[in-house]
Amino acid sequence: MPLPVGVETVTVSAGVPLTGFDGALAKGRLLFSGPDLVTIGEDDVILGGTAEAVLEDGLFSKTLVATDASGMSPSGWTYRVEAVLTNGPNWVRYISLPKATPTVKLADVLVPDPVAGTYTVLVDGSTLLAKAANLSDLPDPATARTSLELGNAATCSVGATSGTVAAGDDSRLSNARTPTGAAGGDLSGTYPDPAVAKVNGVTVSGTPSAGKVLTATSPSAATWQTPSGGGGGAQIRTARVRIIDDDLSGLPGAASWAIVQTSGGTKLQWSIAASAGDRIRVCPNFLYLGSHFLDWVLLDSGGAIAEYATSEGATPPGEGNPGMYPTLTISKNASPEMFTVGPGHINAGLVTIALAHQGLATGPGNRVYAHATYPWRLRLENIYAEPA
Repeated sequence: MPLPVGVETVTVSAGVPLTGFDGALAKGRLLFSGPDLVTIGEDDVILGGTAEAVLEDGLFSKTLVATDASGMSPSGWTYRVEAVLTNGPNWVRYISLPKATPTVKLADVLVPDPVAGTYTVLVDGSTLLAKAANLSDLPDPATARTSLELGNAATCSVGATSGTVAAGDDSRLSNARTPTGAAGGDLSGTYPDPAVAKVNGVTVSGTPSAGKVLTATSPSAATWQTPSGGGGGAQIRTARVRIIDDDLSGLPGAASWAIVQTSGGTKLQWSIAASAGDRIRVCPNFLYLGSHFLDWVLLDSGGAIAEYATSEGATPPGEGNPGMYPTLTISKNASPEMFTVGPGHINAGLVTIALAHQGLATGPGNRVYAHATYPWRLRLENIYAEPA
């Protein structure tokens, strides 16, 4: 049964009759054996076992699957050739039959001398054994090194200096080495002493000290901060002020929102250390009277009003903070508010909270009390960023 169409083959023949030393034609058979199981998936072919070629007047011709046929698994193996003769000694050799040479003669691919090797691999179908037997056909060492891209490695001495090669058990192949050069990734500086600049790509800034923790301020940045309140021994930063230099002569008219000032020129405001993302709690305690609208404001880094507590943004409220609504009788304010610090609110590490007013009426009937008898008091608390 012929092999399926599409499977690459190589035909092996005697070329000239096989004979004994006396010229007698060889009688018997040649057995060609490969792996016990070979597959060619793309052709749905399964191969294996032994192929037999019977000698007739010392001649034979046998078509076999190429040892590197396309899609074959495994590939690149060799055939075992066993001669079973009736008029001579039996022998065993090995041959390789690559598809690049579809027709070969046994004498060209068989290694007759066991000392020289058990088989040869065809390159271009020429009589490679004859060339190998003629030492004059072998390339000189320099040409061989060039062909194999070995440079002068094959002629170098073993040693530890320039121009030598290392032995296989050289300690330099396994000992520890101190790296040099610029650091990268999460490290900065140069080896051997780089610094940690990032953690998993997140830039780290600030200076650690007792009680501080590394806190993310954005998806790509983190800084050392005092932990926010809420238990665990964490501390809350506070800042307090008490203002008493007003003579109670009354507020000046303010057509638009402005920071309240005492008659002594003191602005009713205070500052506290903070970072972007911190939450500032406003805890006031004072008396007020009159028709002016009042609200707590967060100032920007230049001292201008940036956010109003009532609108929770830059838009001025229409009638001020409901907790400090205008009244013709003396009222008190002790209701806390909250602001979240942004990058544009910080000046030299501080943020400032102020009391603002808006109204046209003047005189002692419109007052924010900041007198020795009725002091204006404010406590700011930095409770830090909202926990994750």
